[in-house]
Amino acid sequence: IKMLSIYNVEDDLKNNAQLLQSYIDTFSRHFFIHEKFIPIIRVTSLCASTKHIYSNNEDSSLPDMQVNLISYADGRPQIVEVTKNLAEDVIQGKITSDELDVEELDRRLSVPRFSEPQLLILFSPKIELEGFPPWHIHLTEI
Repeated sequence: IKMLSIYNVEDDLKNNAQLLQSYIDTFSRHFFIHEKFIPIIRVTSLCASTKHIYSNNEDSSLPDMQVNLISYADGRPQIVEVTKNLAEDVIQGKITSDELDVEELDRRLSVPRFSEPQLLILFSPKIELEGFPPWHIHLTEI
């Protein structure tokens, strides 16, 4: 598994992303103590406007595994924020209304290195996504 996304409706996990990264780093060092190779695992969380990466590992190479923390705020609230920014850009003349299309919206909603999950596992008796960002699941098996 190269990428694991964990969705939590509240921001509990995202608010503790740095602590989670610290636990993962400590656990990895202890778990792989007799191995020649210790995998690089990075915790990443989305915000409405920025991306935060937490890692105690100074290696700037691509991680062996990336753990994405996603919450409700990364769904509808982010769409609202992007829509406001698009409107402001048109008003300020940064883009024209002719440039507003699905590709532009997708580009602004997309976050580099946050790919769409191939498999979504729900721990619930019914399928209810509770605000999971819709552009992250259009081809996902549930």
